[in-house]
Amino acid sequence: MPALFNNRLRQIILLLVIVFLAVSLLTQLYTFLPGLLGAITLFILTRTWYQKLIEQKKWKKGFTAILFILGALIVIAIPIYFSIRMVMPKISALLNNQQEVMQGLQILKDRAIRLLSQMPAEKNAVIKGWESCGWKAEDAGQTQAMLHLKKHYCDARRCLHCAIGLKLMNDGSFDRPSRGA
Repeated sequence: MPALFNNRLRQIILLLVIVFLAVSLLTQLYTFLPGLLGAITLFILTRTWYQKLIEQKKWKKGFTAILFILGALIVIAIPIYFSIRMVMPKISALLNNQQEVMQGLQILKDRAIRLLSQMPAEKNAVIKGWESCGWKAEDAGQTQAMLHLKKHYCDARRCLHCAIGLKLMNDGSFDRPSRGA
């Protein structure tokens, strides 16, 4: 019995050591995982052509492997390199001129608010629910705000975090609207 227990204990310890080494290896090589997965994907995509060249055309394995590496380099790496070279000056210009970017975003925001204020109010079940509580929307901007409030406060039951919810609760004038609002 002691010899069997001793062998079982050795097996468990060996299994734990293997699991520990595997976990530590994976945590250390985690940054290389996308590259490994990409290499596996390229292998799967090109293995039929590779097999055809080796078996039917009788090419040498080393030459065929170098051909496929060069092909992947030409088809994948070089376009990515030139794309990065083209985009990096624009990104650095944006980072160097953050004030101009913020001004442009402010102009876009003002234009969007102006457009929403010119559009008529939406008609849907959520807006009808707000109207039953005494809140009437005059334009599309206000209905969008009401939809946002319902999604992020009413549906999440965060009434105490919402100024409207607090007011309705403090006034005691809150009648629970239908499920639409």
